[in-house]
Amino acid sequence: MTDQPIHVDPAVLAGVKDEFRALGRELRDAPDGVRRDAARVREGAGELGDLLADGVAAFELSWQAAFDATSETSGHIAANVGGFTLDLEALDLGNS
Repeated sequence: MTDQPIHVDPAVLAGVKDEFRALGRELRDAPDGVRRDAARVREGAGELGDLLADGVAAFELSWQAAFDATSETSGHIAANVGGFTLDLEALDLGNS
């Protein structure tokens, strides 16, 4: 490492934060598409829809969990861009 101070353009930091915040919003909205597609699968199965119900529900729930986790992570990253320390206790408590 160097003893030289680290310099960064505040506009660059703001842009990176904005990108991660936008990604978080997109990920929060993404399950709408999964729900729509799952409904199409159930409808397309017709009278066999009941046979697919458990699998479709598991599909929806797993994608919801993935989108929730990645959306939350994007928020944590956005909140910590440009920081030199990370409060792990606050992170564990969900306070990014």
